[in-house]
Amino acid sequence: MAPFKRRGAFVVIEGLDGAGKTSNIRNLGNYFSHSDTPHFMASEYDDSKVCLALRTMLNNQAPDFNVMTETMMFYASRIEHTQKIIAPYLDGGTHVITDRYYATTLAYQGVKNPKVREVHELAQPHLREPDLILFYDIPGDVYEARVLMRGKGLDAIESRGRPYFEQVRANFLKLAENDPRYLIIDATKPLEDVFTETIARVDAFLRTFNEDVVAS
Repeated sequence: MAPFKRRGAFVVIEGLDGAGKTSNIRNLGNYFSHSDTPHFMASEYDDSKVCLALRTMLNNQAPDFNVMTETMMFYASRIEHTQKIIAPYLDGGTHVITDRYYATTLAYQGVKNPKVREVHELAQPHLREPDLILFYDIPGDVYEARVLMRGKGLDAIESRGRPYFEQVRANFLKLAENDPRYLIIDATKPLEDVFTETIARVDAFLRTFNEDVVAS
């Protein structure tokens, strides 16, 4: 029988802008650090120059990309980040928490591109399946209020308007249906309450997470 080794849990944070993802990711990182839990806080913007270049182009979109080009570029970034950063940490036994993953691509690009699933199927063998997906849920009016309150310019995707983001939210909720990996958190509540719920749910998940897998 092949030996067993420990692998890290792959936790993905999802939600519309303004849902509090950034604050909760930062708090999760602090919590894991203080509890001496081996972890890595992954970011496509910070971890890879290739991903940063791709994401910068996508956010600027000048000129606008064809919808298939946009979808493929998002998946190219996620594959690069997975193969070079996320997978080595997971295989080395470190938990990885990342801000967005392929559910974001399916939800956002799925509004404009009816063939997003076809692209996903091509990319999927090069990605990793999340073990836990925390979806911070806010309705369109809360998204609009919070993002506009930031007082800074919107990028090409943020400026698509409330109807677009209501469709994105609906896509996320559809993805979460009948998928036990998703935990939906009401992010309209005060940030402290949201973080308390986040920690409770992540702790409960990690207590039952089977880290022993057959070594490849």
